[in-house]
Amino acid sequence: MDINERVKMIRKEKNLTMEAFGKQLGVTKVAISRIESGDRNVTDRMFLSICNTFNVSPEWLRDGIGEPFKEVTRNKRIEVFVEDILTNEPEGRKARLVDALASLDEEGWDKLYEIALRFVAEQNEKNERDQLHEELDRQLDEEKGAEGESSASIAG
Repeated sequence: MDINERVKMIRKEKNLTMEAFGKQLGVTKVAISRIESGDRNVTDRMFLSICNTFNVSPEWLRDGIGEPFKEVTRNKRIEVFVEDILTNEPEGRKARLVDALASLDEEGWDKLYEIALRFVAEQNEKNERDQLHEELDRQLDEEKGAEGESSASIAG
């Protein structure tokens, strides 16, 4: 796999169209198409932009060595999240929520933390219930299938 194929793999891994991928890199979908097809080489600027924008390992992108994506630290996730909000929806609900969080005092943070812990616990319980229901439904379907097969063999 060459660098052009690895660029395509990154785009597909991120589930982006050529247009959306190019937009994040400041180029057109035509430029991305030419890179992916091998008609155009990846410039140094494009290389750095892909690595920085999509958290891609330079060693992997250049030579296919190691894992495609670098481990993302919490600080980097927060930085990317805030940058995305400020760039794409500075007046949106996420921006308003971050602004509200920034104005909390310690008591407010303590209350919010308790709410978040309860929310996560409730979500985990719901997920466990959903998994149990799915397993029970699967078992019931298997039993129905087995009953249908034995009825068919008796009738036949």
